[in-house]
Amino acid sequence: SDLIVSMSFTSTGVEAMKMGKKSFYVDLLNNFKNSYFDSFENLVSHSNESALENFEFWKNLNSENTTKKYEKILNDMGINNHSEPTEIVRKEINKANKIQIYV
Repeated sequence: SDLIVSMSFTSTGVEAMKMGKKSFYVDLLNNFKNSYFDSFENLVSHSNESALENFEFWKNLNSENTTKKYEKILNDMGINNHSEPTEIVRKEINKANKIQIYV
């Protein structure tokens, strides 16, 4: 897919970013206003109008600028090019529960 639109804040959004796919979140019910992800421009829409604006933004963003934007976001989240999102989640669960989960 050329552009992924995810409900707030499902893993498909982070997976898309990790894969370098253009992506943004939609929170039309405004359940998550001022979330962590709102701190990144054009990453979250809280209205139909905003969703259309973000759609246009991402549709027209070239791949080099998409990569630069995602590097900033993923680095802020502690995800680097060698991190697998499922591994990050597993580590956080293990830390929180003081157990080991293996897959």
